[in-house]
Amino acid sequence: MFWKYFSLGFFTRVVTGFDDTLTQIPLIAYATKTKAGRLAFALGIFCAVCVAVMLAIFFSSLLRAIPYYRYIVGGILVILAGVIYFELLGHKEDSKKHKAPPAKVKFKKISTRSFLRLMGMGFVLAFITILDDLIAYSPLFFDRTIPFYYAFSGIVLATMFQVYALVYLSKQLSQLPYRKLITVSGLLIIAGLVVGGVL
Repeated sequence: MFWKYFSLGFFTRVVTGFDDTLTQIPLIAYATKTKAGRLAFALGIFCAVCVAVMLAIFFSSLLRAIPYYRYIVGGILVILAGVIYFELLGHKEDSKKHKAPPAKVKFKKISTRSFLRLMGMGFVLAFITILDDLIAYSPLFFDRTIPFYYAFSGIVLATMFQVYALVYLSKQLSQLPYRKLITVSGLLIIAGLVVGGVL
């Protein structure tokens, strides 16, 4: 049971965070020119994800009180996939207007004040973009007999990979093809799992 929810948590975070990560790459490149700065920014994102999961656990309790909640959540996920596919939000497309970050950035020390400032920027940015992902996280916590940290640990591991990617693999990710299709397909898979009772 642990590995099931761990894998689902990991998969859900990868899918929902994929498009947001690509949006954050040019912003990180603009905000900082050092790997230490990128790390601070990425740690802020990590903290935002943790807060979002706590909100998703609370939100899942509210959703379970609604009749036919699985179909409602599944439908919302399908709508979200359509919004992303047709770029109705606009902010995800904006990342294409920025130049890809340089291949190499220096890892040099920055002041504590700068580190905390960049971390705060990363938190705010991630929390704003993560709000629409709460609906995808919530089904992971529908079953109250399953300890919440099963899925949470998968989400954390996926977020750690995201942090690594933001710091070290920004250029490669910015050039990845079929980015939108991967995100949309993943959301549709999650919707099917919710409606089918797997989540």
